[in-house]
Amino acid sequence: MVLSYKYKLEPTNDQKLLLNNHFFIFNQAWNITLSSHIKSRDEGLPYLDNTELDRMIKPILKDRNLSFNTKIVQRAIALANQAIQTNYKNQKNRKSKDSKAKFSDISYRVSSEPKQVIETTKEQYSIVDNGKLGVLRLFREDFKYIKHREIPNDHEVKNVKISKNGNEY
Repeated sequence: MVLSYKYKLEPTNDQKLLLNNHFFIFNQAWNITLSSHIKSRDEGLPYLDNTELDRMIKPILKDRNLSFNTKIVQRAIALANQAIQTNYKNQKNRKSKDSKAKFSDISYRVSSEPKQVIETTKEQYSIVDNGKLGVLRLFREDFKYIKHREIPNDHEVKNVKISKNGNEY
């Protein structure tokens, strides 16, 4: 069974800057992956796999003088490709039912939007439990979070998704 727990992060101002940078980098990697996919599709070229995209995207980010976390870039590539594949399957099903259905692409991510999301993997975080306030160790920072319920001891946290809505995390 998959359970989802939602907690409120209480980041410091420096931690907010760090998170906002990661949101921006995640969006950049997502958008470059999407552009590469659309270009390959339109020109009839083979699609790049995650490793090839990683090798292509990191120099682009460096050329833009952006500091980034490699794992965030890799996760953005993987999730963008997963969304593209799911979209392709849905389009294929739609076309088989209605030959006049139009092809639609996955949307680009806009960093100026108030709602943002990044997702991490197991290697990137650890959770320290100390009563009502918890500590999420992420990006070499300790983020305090407010718990409304405990994570059961027999459950394993597989990933952490951080969302931002305005100035709330």
